[in-house]
Amino acid sequence: PPPPRRAPPPPIVEARDDEAFRRTLADLGAAGRAVGVVSGHNYSSGDDVRLTVYAPAGSGDRSAR
Repeated sequence: PPPPRRAPPPPIVEARDDEAFRRTLADLGAAGRAVGVVSGHNYSSGDDVRLTVYAPAGSGDRSAR
C-alpha cells in the first residue's frame, strides 16, 4: 500500500508579502489564521525580516503571538 499522505507544510509569509497573501486567500474563498511570528535577520540581504506562520482557519486553538 502507498504510504500515508502527509499534510502540506504551513505557509510561511514574509511581512512584505502578508497583505497580498491575505488578499489571495480571500480571492480564493480560503481562510487562514496566523499561529506564530518569527523576527530575524536575513544575512544575505542584510535586512531584518518578520515571518508569519499560517494554519487553516479553525485548526487548533493557538492564536498569533
